[in-house]
Amino acid sequence: MIETTLATLDDQGSAYPTLPMPIYESGTDIVERAAEWARALMAVVDNEKSRMYAELGKNPNESKKYLEVEAWQMVGMFAQAHAIAQEPTEVLDAEGRLVAYRCVAVLYQHDKVIGQGTMDCGLDSFPTRGKVGWDKNKAAMSTAQTWAISKAYRGRFGFIAKLAGYEATPADEMRQMEDKESAVLAPPKPAETKPKETKPKETKPKETKPEETKPEEPRDIPDQGDLSGCPLHGDVDWAAPHENQYGVITTSHPTEDGSRYCYYSHGYKDLFTATYQQMIGDGRQNDWLKDNFEGDTWSQLSPKNILAAMEMLTS
Repeated sequence: MIETTLATLDDQGSAYPTLPMPIYESGTDIVERAAEWARALMAVVDNEKSRMYAELGKNPNESKKYLEVEAWQMVGMFAQAHAIAQEPTEVLDAEGRLVAYRCVAVLYQHDKVIGQGTMDCGLDSFPTRGKVGWDKNKAAMSTAQTWAISKAYRGRFGFIAKLAGYEATPADEMRQMEDKESAVLAPPKPAETKPKETKPKETKPKETKPEETKPEEPRDIPDQGDLSGCPLHGDVDWAAPHENQYGVITTSHPTEDGSRYCYYSHGYKDLFTATYQQMIGDGRQNDWLKDNFEGDTWSQLSPKNILAAMEMLTS
């Protein structure tokens, strides 16, 4: 057996090292090992108690079997590989509004990167329906992580699923596709018919004095400190801090081309992550934030608390 090393490009075009890929003198060894993994996978996935697959399709006669994330993790264990989901990042539309969360899951084998998967979960996707406020955001973040993990395994071991008689597309990804198709194919609502207008008999209404309602006083935004400069865009003018729809104090500035906005939490996110890894380096920055800021995660921090977090790490 001869070994060679492949280089893989990440999203930014930078090469990162991967595990040396074995090149066998004969393909027989590869086929035999893949067949062994496929048989072991079927024994676990098709078990009535575990049942790690979903039958999906437009109708029962056309349904196929798709592996759940637990089954993909099992395939990874055969190869001593495991996927780790990174912290989800915010996806903003052209007007700077939060519309989804994106997650990248990196696939490791013996501490070497051998693949990755990236998936988005929108705030209007089916896992978030029926949830409001921060619960909707948490559902989108958690779902994006699960989908990304399945995607990472599928990119590397999809052929094992096919050998075992399953589809190579992960079940969660297939559900997302079916949900989008059903939304497109949903029958239009019937046109509303306007009832025939009948002129009511004119009656002089009684004069009533309207009740005086006291307007709700806006929340006082506490001083957020010196907000000069953006780690991503340099010297910028931040807008006056305000409270968003989730009750979080935030601020933003337009980008150079004016096509979108950069929010304070987004501008400092990469700098905070890099500083945390340098100073502490255990990959548990979310837990650290919750311990130090009354249970808040990064997306819930005000600009003042973001600056306080940076100062705590560097002091």
